[in-house]
Amino acid sequence: MMDNDIRVLLVEDSISEAKLIVSSLLSSQILFKLKQVAAEDELKEQLKGFNPDIVISNYNVASLNGLKALKIVKEHSPKTPVIILTLPNNEETAIACYRNGASDYIFKNELELLGPAMQRALLKSKFPESYEILNENDKRSIDTFELIDHTISDMLLILDSQGHITFASSSYHRILNNKKIETGYDFFSDVHPGDRGLTLQTFHDVLKGDSDKRIEYRLIIQDDEYKHIESQWNAAVDELGHVRQIILVARIITKRKRAEEALRESVKHFRALLENISDAISLINPYGIVLYTSRSTNRVLGYSANEFVGTNVFDLIHTDDLSTVLEQMTVLRKKEGSVQSLQFRIKHKDASWRWMEGVVNNLTHEPSVQAIVFNYRDITERKEAEEAFRENDKRFRALVENSSDALILISGDGIISYVGPSFSHIVGHSQEETLTVNLFQFIHPDDRKQTESLFNELLKRPRHILTIQFRMFHKDGSWRWMEGVANNLLTEPSIGAIVLNFRDITDRKKANEALAEEKGRLLVTLRSIGEGVITTDILGRVMLMNKSAELITQYTQEEAFDKPIRQILPLRSIKSEESIDHPVDKVLKTKRIADAADHVLIMHRNKERHIITDNAAPIQDKDGNLLGVVVVFRDTTDRLKMEEELLKARKIESIGILAGGIAHDFNNILSAILGNISMSKMKLEHGNKEKSLELLIRAEKASERARDLTQQLLTFSKGGAPVRKTSSISDLLRDSANFSSAGSNVRCEFAISPNLWQVDMDGGQMSQVINNLIINARQAMPNGGVVTIEALNIIFDSDNTKYGVLLKKGNYIKIAVRDQGMGIAPENLQKIFDPYFTTKKTGSGLGLATSYSIIKNHEGAITAESISGKGTTFIIVLPASKNIMPVQKVQESRPAPAHGKILIMDDEDIIAEMSETMLTELGYQVRTAKDGKEAIEMYIKHKNAGSPFDVVIMDLTIPGGMGGEEAIKQLIDFDPNVKAIVSSGYSNDPIMANYKNFGFTNVLTKPYQIRELARIIESAFTDNSTL
Repeated sequence: MMDNDIRVLLVEDSISEAKLIVSSLLSSQILFKLKQVAAEDELKEQLKGFNPDIVISNYNVASLNGLKALKIVKEHSPKTPVIILTLPNNEETAIACYRNGASDYIFKNELELLGPAMQRALLKSKFPESYEILNENDKRSIDTFELIDHTISDMLLILDSQGHITFASSSYHRILNNKKIETGYDFFSDVHPGDRGLTLQTFHDVLKGDSDKRIEYRLIIQDDEYKHIESQWNAAVDELGHVRQIILVARIITKRKRAEEALRESVKHFRALLENISDAISLINPYGIVLYTSRSTNRVLGYSANEFVGTNVFDLIHTDDLSTVLEQMTVLRKKEGSVQSLQFRIKHKDASWRWMEGVVNNLTHEPSVQAIVFNYRDITERKEAEEAFRENDKRFRALVENSSDALILISGDGIISYVGPSFSHIVGHSQEETLTVNLFQFIHPDDRKQTESLFNELLKRPRHILTIQFRMFHKDGSWRWMEGVANNLLTEPSIGAIVLNFRDITDRKKANEALAEEKGRLLVTLRSIGEGVITTDILGRVMLMNKSAELITQYTQEEAFDKPIRQILPLRSIKSEESIDHPVDKVLKTKRIADAADHVLIMHRNKERHIITDNAAPIQDKDGNLLGVVVVFRDTTDRLKMEEELLKARKIESIGILAGGIAHDFNNILSAILGNISMSKMKLEHGNKEKSLELLIRAEKASERARDLTQQLLTFSKGGAPVRKTSSISDLLRDSANFSSAGSNVRCEFAISPNLWQVDMDGGQMSQVINNLIINARQAMPNGGVVTIEALNIIFDSDNTKYGVLLKKGNYIKIAVRDQGMGIAPENLQKIFDPYFTTKKTGSGLGLATSYSIIKNHEGAITAESISGKGTTFIIVLPASKNIMPVQKVQESRPAPAHGKILIMDDEDIIAEMSETMLTELGYQVRTAKDGKEAIEMYIKHKNAGSPFDVVIMDLTIPGGMGGEEAIKQLIDFDPNVKAIVSSGYSNDPIMANYKNFGFTNVLTKPYQIRELARIIESAFTDNSTL
């Protein structure tokens, strides 16, 4: 150890706490040697043997608390400074230690201040003369402070009687960015304008002899920057007691001030608690205008909050009391932070005069308050009792005026000399049992020492008032919590005692403990449930989150606190991954519960994608005021993945069943086609053309059945993409229903609105839906019956979910297909649209699933309603078309001869040959190409030769070659007016549904007949639209 190392004696029984203290001292770059003790005999031994320069004591050492350690040090080494370490927010303990001789006290959560505090204590201990006098001409004293400057980290200033700096430590220069400070520099020029009045007042108070002043102020670093400073002011006096100079020791507390601001903000969240206290609280401006009032005002004065806010409280005060109140308010306004106690009469809403007892606190300087806080209660009954008591005994007039509930008088040595009437009611002891007894005999042993300390402090300060809480022994053997106000009136001739007013607050204490326990249980519950829970304030900032929320969001409670909920729980659409409206914003706007979509996407902070379901609800106080929002959500990513895998497994399992059904149907169809064609050939060989034609017609019908089957399979496999055209659905309903019910014992009846709106639909797919529903109705009525088909126009004025899916507001067609069958069992009703679900022995389970897929891809909805024994109704809702097309009657006749030049592009020879034969039969000139490249070459060649093609028919898909999608782009580049028809057997391709968007004139779905081919070609000739 070096000779100049500081000897530190640490009173601490915790190794971990000792390590933190040593670490703090090391970070302060202090050279020291440390010894640790934890018992009284060890402390006394080391004070003598170790001879410490300073003692640091934890207040809460089990066998040696801070006050006891302090007392031992003062007895055995009175000049050794002592610093006490206390728990955070334990101001009363810290102040008690300071008053009993501690050099300083540090909260355990502010150990970074320990080093500077120790340096200050050593400075005062080693150079006491520097605090008594500093002569500006005394070179020795200046040298002393320059020496001090190198040993402490706090700022040190010496001011003359004009406020000019005569000495400034190097730390003060550093904080001002090495600003040049010469002798005579005005100290107050660097003080924030808002704090100059306070510093000037403190300066003048110290000059007058009021030494050891502590204030906080803001120090200007540069034009737009300042730091918060905590300072201690001491006067340097000469041998005659005249103040010659002022010593100012200061430290930067900007970090602490910011923490205090954050604490102030958090206090706002407990405003609802404030509203439930019994006393009334109002905020008023310096002129008496009420800015805010608590709900208790209604109970105390009869006025509602709306009635009382904006009122001038001075207008309601009794004229006999007004001058006194105004005088006290004038004193209060002059000094920020000052407190005044008031008693006055005020006019109740019922026109009666009520006595009020109140405390006013000038907090106009507090940014979060900026008003005078007025806490008051109705003491009318007490005043009346005091008046009666005053008439009975003049000696206790002042006493009664200060009484609250129970009232006793105590002598300077703690003996009870008077007991008020309510004492017996509260404590149970009679007046005879109490008089001449020492008060502290009634106080709980654990509270006695602190109460005695406060009592002794009160004895030193006449007319001083303090508030205390303690447990008092009741006559029934229980301990009751009391809250009291003690007033030192020993110097008052008419009283000559300490007046103690107190009340029983046992129930309030129990309620607070129960509230704390309930809060603890709530926190345990929140952390135990599986759903993520986050609460926010009214600005949408995170206040609390449970463990599940931390796991889902990958943020801890500490990381998420006070951050926007949109940052911690960002929600996106699963489909587009774009941001969506947050349910918290909806709740804050509407004050109602908000549900998000069934599944939304969140992005973890580690970029992982997760799917959740969530909802949000408002948090409100008893009056319905919004305090914040609670969000509850669950991660459904794994569950959805599992459901997808199960669905895939079910579909794979059904492939065998589906394949068998398809093979069976196609074998039947192919048998019909091959059989009829072979029979036709035989008839032709024998010259029987009429019979041959009949057989070919049968083969043609079988081919149409094959086409319908492939179309049904394509519709089901793709889940959608219809080739839509604007048309009337009225005829389709009649034709499809009549066709499906032909030859059965079921009759169809129609109730179709004559002005039914048109629909953008794929006629073939929509006919398939009606066909499936009629077949289901026939199977549900084996003994026959009536199927009713209704269709009408409906309008949704807002978004509608009545039919199981979200339908946007607008015009719709509603179709109802109702049978008279036995109905569907309730347990099966939710499954009927599932693929492969059937209750029939011969059913495949594809019909309704296909119908659901078709309607969904038309942006519509299909639902079922059923009553057992009374039939089933299927309801279809389709959006009405915004286009109006003339209704055209399709006539079955041989196409008329035509003229023109057609180019066919198809890689299948049989398709190209068939199409070429059909078009040649119709009168067209036809050329064929194998792929897009050949078709483009032929189109350009014939165009340049002056013999262009009128229409091009292009297969969409060419394996190993250029298909129609790429070919049409190049043809349009060459000839913007080209008329091209896209053709494919894949009707689920998006190009088939939206052909015009890709540059095609029309669409031709394979397989097709000559009449359909003729109609499509004719429409291409008559289409005058340009690209």
